[in-house]
Amino acid sequence: MIRQNELFRVVIIDDDEGFARTLHIFLEDSGADVRLFTDPEAGLQYIHANKFELLLLDLKMPKLDGHALLRAFREKNKETSIIIISATSDVSEAIQAIREGADEFVAKPIRDLEDFDVIVKKTIDKVRLKKELEAYRLHLEELVKERTSELLATNEMLVEEAKRRKKAELAIKKGSVNLMSAIELGKKHIAKELHDSISQRLVFSRMNLELGIKQSNTTNDYFSLALQNIDEISLEIKEMVKMLYPISLEKYSLEENIRSLVESFGKNTGITAQFYCSGEELNVGKDMKLHLFRIFQETLNNVAKHSRAQKVEVTLNFFFDSILGTIRDDGIGLKQFEEIDLSGTGFFSMKERVGEMNGKLTITSPLNSGVMVSFEVPL
Repeated sequence: MIRQNELFRVVIIDDDEGFARTLHIFLEDSGADVRLFTDPEAGLQYIHANKFELLLLDLKMPKLDGHALLRAFREKNKETSIIIISATSDVSEAIQAIREGADEFVAKPIRDLEDFDVIVKKTIDKVRLKKELEAYRLHLEELVKERTSELLATNEMLVEEAKRRKKAELAIKKGSVNLMSAIELGKKHIAKELHDSISQRLVFSRMNLELGIKQSNTTNDYFSLALQNIDEISLEIKEMVKMLYPISLEKYSLEENIRSLVESFGKNTGITAQFYCSGEELNVGKDMKLHLFRIFQETLNNVAKHSRAQKVEVTLNFFFDSILGTIRDDGIGLKQFEEIDLSGTGFFSMKERVGEMNGKLTITSPLNSGVMVSFEVPL
């Protein structure tokens, strides 16, 4: 009945010594480790101090209330199986014993040991199942602890990696912003040098040349050509200054600067350029104005270089909480020049500028429908 090499401990508490010893022999022959107590008090002390798998308990013993013992033992020990053995045939008492925590109820005398053997086997199997389930539960708990520990460690690594990436992104963004600021500062310095120094020298050179012509009362093609060259150089420098740093941004509104930019674009490229503006220009700071101007400027440069467009439409809309800008051309679209490095066409710089203003940039190119660049930045 009991598996080999498996310790199965049984305690018998029954004051009927002859009957108890019969059970003792029967269970030992089955391979169990049996402790027999015909003294209920000694048995009570033992079961509270030792571990075992099965208790065979007589309910009707002198000096001891079997029901009270059953309830007290069951409250402290949920794992041990209990078979109640009683001389009573009262069904209500059997029901009461089961309610108090007994697993089985067997009436004395046991007339058929085979039936009793079946009951014991069933009880033993129940004990084994409880043990296996408990062992499995403990194993699962250990696995859960291990997996939880691994997940926590992995989560910590992911959190640290996220922090590291965030830190790197912030550093890159800061570096990009600093680089753009340095480039703008350099452009501004060169533009001012061209405007304040070289442009002024050309103006004086033209004045001196005109004065020399008047004083000599002589005119010829060389003088006319020199004047023309000075005018062309002055115009080129003016355009270069505007490209490097639009000094007019410090004097005029963003709308006026974009309008002037679009008009110059149309004249210089031959592409039909239209500009539309709506809303009232409010709360546009110096840095934002420069960023927005550069986005329009870089987009129009892309149109001039790559689009093969015949027409471009530029819109600037001022809302109470944001600014929306769009540049749409009717050129060949992005599909026709996929080999071009977008980071070199100004798109990367535009994205950085819009990101710096916490805005959103959208670039779309429907098939054979040109390119539309749209951006919105909050105020």
